[in-house]
Amino acid sequence: MEQTWNYRVLSQKSGDETVYSIHQVFYDEQDLVVKYVKVPISLIATDLEDMVIDIELALEAFNQPIIKIETLNNL
Repeated sequence: MEQTWNYRVLSQKSGDETVYSIHQVFYDEQDLVVKYVKVPISLIATDLEDMVIDIELALEAFNQPIIKIETLNNL
């Protein structure tokens, strides 16, 4: 079973506001979310080229629908 992943924008309510963060999200063969990293990404690298790649991947998250964290509570 091979999983794929990408970065996604997740949202959650905090009082009267909505808070957004970018997380690593994993999918099964049917592209269903099977897990996600609960801590938002932190762009830190020891190599600038690796950081550029990570930033590009993070920017792609804005091209996908936002996922509400409460829909992932069972993961």
